[in-house]
Amino acid sequence: MKKALFIPLLMAASLSLASCGNNSANNKQKLEITGLGISADDGFIGAFKAENPDIDVVISDLNDNTDSNMGLKRLSASLASDSCGDIVILNRFVNSESLTKNDMLLDMNELDCIKERKDDILPNIIETYETDGKMYSMTTGFNIYSFICKTDTIDADKWNLNDFCSAVRPFADRGQDLFANHTQSCFEQILYDIVAAPENTGYIHENYEKITSMMDSMKELLEISNSVNNFNYPKSDLMNGNVLFDDEYIGNFDTYYTIKKAYFNDDITLLGSPSENNELKISPDIEFAVLRNAKHKEAAEKFISYYLSDEYQNKQVTAGYFFPVTKAAFDKEYEYALSDKCYDTDGNVIGDKENTCYVDDVKADIGIPSESDISEMYNIASSVTGTVKTDLSVYTIISERINDFWNDEISAEEYLDNLIMKLDLYYSESK
Repeated sequence: MKKALFIPLLMAASLSLASCGNNSANNKQKLEITGLGISADDGFIGAFKAENPDIDVVISDLNDNTDSNMGLKRLSASLASDSCGDIVILNRFVNSESLTKNDMLLDMNELDCIKERKDDILPNIIETYETDGKMYSMTTGFNIYSFICKTDTIDADKWNLNDFCSAVRPFADRGQDLFANHTQSCFEQILYDIVAAPENTGYIHENYEKITSMMDSMKELLEISNSVNNFNYPKSDLMNGNVLFDDEYIGNFDTYYTIKKAYFNDDITLLGSPSENNELKISPDIEFAVLRNAKHKEAAEKFISYYLSDEYQNKQVTAGYFFPVTKAAFDKEYEYALSDKCYDTDGNVIGDKENTCYVDDVKADIGIPSESDISEMYNIASSVTGTVKTDLSVYTIISERINDFWNDEISAEEYLDNLIMKLDLYYSESK
């Protein structure tokens, strides 16, 4: 699954704020879910509603389909009013940091449902979401975002901001293609990871020359990619070495095994973003938090309990898009990956697993994985901490003039100066 830099705002009908806090006409428990780009028809929320018909779920989507910043302001005003919402859905429109700073979120460690299930959750997930003994949000599942190549393609110790230019210079000198027609989006993701992580522009000032040099190297490599690629990205080019890197959101062991075996013939390295520490990070599925002034905490606890339940987490195992967050379900997914059978969501065998796959039209015999084939992914997924940053406003600021840079209309220095100015303004308004 690829994440494009330009992300259309989800279309969903906004519900009136006046409805918040009103009593239901029936005797059902009530649960108010607030966010941006959410809908009552969303499969995520729909699953909870289907399992809890005794709860009246009210959705407040405060999205502004023309202006993401306006939507954020509407959400902040709504939450600050203490009059609306029990659960807030966190996504690339809304992150927990700003809500936590303003003391809007409840420490979920105080909830009985978390106390009962905390030991069942993967330790690295707890570490990711817990700060100073407090946990203000949680996710239903996760995948690992990584840049992937053969082990001898690049020195992983040089995949960082300090050494990026020297590390990629040989590729440019040889005219080699790094990411095929994903090169631009990959470079923009790398740039985002570097300039957005500190949430202030001090880091950019400190590393100004390194970042501009990195951008110039990226442009040169992008020109090479554009000269040899069209819009069709042949995955088989990874098999024959015409394309050197892939970027993937890995959410299950089968995906990792297929990439490792079919694309790179067992010779694989997973790299994080080449920022300061080259750290792999998790990309969450759905993140949620409980508002400090929630009026329906019992229903909110049922909401959390459902998504951490064995029933829901086991669905993550067979869905194949995200790793589950509970230990038992995570280990079950590992067990299923090693099996020569396919399973349904209830754990019933539904057939034999194929031992071949097709990369484009190229057939690859990959067999059934052994423990040594996927143990590395098990260790990575059960140890990685930290999440991929997804602040849509910062994405928007980065995208505003990036094409001017790619098209040689402005220099890296002009682009970065403009970016610093826009980010300074955004961060000052966000305080």
